[in-house]
Amino acid sequence: MLFFGSYLEAGFVLDGLEEPVFDERAEAKRPLGWGNYREIPPVLVARMRL
Repeated sequence: MLFFGSYLEAGFVLDGLEEPVFDERAEAKRPLGWGNYREIPPVLVARMRL
């Protein structure tokens, strides 16, 4: 099943998707900061409507 499968089956439609990033300069100073993992979005924001 898809990540949003339950919502899609219930009749929702995905109409917005964002993958924001944090300030890489501040995060790169930390060994496990998101600035060192640019290919992985730290947050996934989705908007769904009926």
